[in-house]
Amino acid sequence: MRKPVATLSAGAFIFATAVACSNSTPDNCIDVPEATVTDIAHGGEPAPLTVTGSGAVQSPDSDLYYVALNVTTSTGEQTGVWLVNTLDDTSKTIVSADAMAAALTHWPQYKGQNFSGTPAHQDAIDCANQ
Repeated sequence: MRKPVATLSAGAFIFATAVACSNSTPDNCIDVPEATVTDIAHGGEPAPLTVTGSGAVQSPDSDLYYVALNVTTSTGEQTGVWLVNTLDDTSKTIVSADAMAAALTHWPQYKGQNFSGTPAHQDAIDCANQ
């Protein structure tokens, strides 16, 4: 009788571990400087965005950064992701990385591409939600 109990306990442990890992924060999170948040938010349509959280990761394929912003809209909390070429206070290029970012701001999508579903896109969202 003990063997089935041990198997159930091991199964429960594996399930709990999998659930805990799926909600973990990536280890490559970067704090987004306030100036970068403001630069992106000022592209809000029809007014600057009300930002409630942010997070970023560097692209594994380029020098770009994926920046996720949690924003409050009339329909509730939304998250969009933008690509920027720098997180410094210098002049920067800003483009929308997903459909939500494009809908929330006037920043164009990079060559019409949608980066939703890429690992860096999801990591940026996870960083903003930590």
